[in-house]
Amino acid sequence: MAVSARAQAELCRLRSDIARLEGRMSEAEKLSLDGAPADAKGTMAAGPAAARLASDRLSLGVPELDTLLQGGLARAALHEIRTAETRDASAAAGFVLALLASAREGEKAAPGTVLWVSSAESRRETGTLYGPGLAAMGLDPARIVWVEAARPVDAVWAFEAGLACKGLSFAVCELRRAACLDLTATRRAALRARETGVTGFLLRVASPAEPSAAETRWRLSARPAGQIGALANGVGRTAWRLDLEKNRLGRTGAFIVEWNGHERRFATRSLAEDFSGLALPIDRSVGSLARSDAAANPLPLAAASADGSAAAAGAERPGVLFRARPGGWKRAS
Repeated sequence: MAVSARAQAELCRLRSDIARLEGRMSEAEKLSLDGAPADAKGTMAAGPAAARLASDRLSLGVPELDTLLQGGLARAALHEIRTAETRDASAAAGFVLALLASAREGEKAAPGTVLWVSSAESRRETGTLYGPGLAAMGLDPARIVWVEAARPVDAVWAFEAGLACKGLSFAVCELRRAACLDLTATRRAALRARETGVTGFLLRVASPAEPSAAETRWRLSARPAGQIGALANGVGRTAWRLDLEKNRLGRTGAFIVEWNGHERRFATRSLAEDFSGLALPIDRSVGSLARSDAAANPLPLAAASADGSAAAAGAERPGVLFRARPGGWKRAS
């Protein structure tokens, strides 16, 4: 009987630890809340457990989404964003950058470093990060370490290594459908994120919904820009359609989200206003695309590569070049 009691106590402790890691109230906390007087429930709900849950969330600033996610995206967790088609890859990358920019805008402390890992195949389809564009979004290019991996397996390794590094705030991995990114790999990534506190974003380009240990999974597609005031013929706000396919908290949904670049925050518009099937007016001119001098040096940030061939090209770019390979990080000579 004594052994059974000790085993039960150990089981309760393990359940409480799991609830704490997942950012929710344990069964014991729920029972204490249910047994409390009605006037005390509000105070208890706003106690340490609720405060911990709020601090462990990345608010999107959109009431509909934040309510669905119980305060926002979970920090120290893995989140997956996938596109059904290759043409939406750049839109997915832009959405993650907007997420990072909104997170920096809401943080009072000094922003940390972001690791961005791209496979060579996804880079050919999506392109590379553009330093002046990052700065315009409110992201410091000097705090972004970009890793180009020759193979998908190298990209997954670098992503896991980044999630295991406590010196990072976020880690992003961008790649197409890869056999090495299975359920076991996402479990390892989620575990490392939970242990170190690094928030991971996994961008799966042109990929179907697959088993994953991610906290949330979103299907993303680009949508026509939203109108800014009376400027009907001007360039509007960047917009995406987000379909929440998986949510550990239960509820899912679909949203049209716009990015307000001036205020660095998200906003939603009605799904009824989704005009993705309409063509642009024939009298809408494209305009001239003037290339600036900055285009000659598109990556003023700390770069890294998974093969030695990038070392020579990296000497022409500002920042520090690293070689990323299985077995550890090595400083390029």
